[in-house]
Amino acid sequence: MILIIYDSVFGNTEKVATLLAAEIELLGKPSLARTVANVTDEEIKTAEVIVLGSPTRGFVPTDAMKLFLTEKALLLTNKKVSAFDTRLDPKAVQAKIMGWFVKKPSYANDYFEKEFEHAHAQLVVVPNAFYVRKGKGPLSKETPAQVTSFATNLVKIK
Repeated sequence: MILIIYDSVFGNTEKVATLLAAEIELLGKPSLARTVANVTDEEIKTAEVIVLGSPTRGFVPTDAMKLFLTEKALLLTNKKVSAFDTRLDPKAVQAKIMGWFVKKPSYANDYFEKEFEHAHAQLVVVPNAFYVRKGKGPLSKETPAQVTSFATNLVKIK
């Protein structure tokens, strides 16, 4: 089973998580999407692959996701993992302004990769970024194709 653990602020990350779970199921693999507040230790322990998803908030994942990574790091040891984040489309005006203040902006995915390394988890698929148009959404029109590609890569994991 592929377990997708996510947090969402405006609903965009939740949409990606549910689309991803549905696509994984269509590809013939069991999946489960759970909010970070509702996932159980048993679900984490029995998952073959764990995917974390969060919006990028202030260059990192949400506080709930950071707390999860702190409290559940031992459950990720030796687990096959991946991640995704939702972020402002870099073509958006705000991203250009942000780039002026920050030479190399960081994203939730960067944080996930560092935490996976600390937890001795095995990163099996490169984290994926899903773009949000404007501040609160909607997701970009490329999202469905990206979800399909990401799901296909996850299902191939042995």
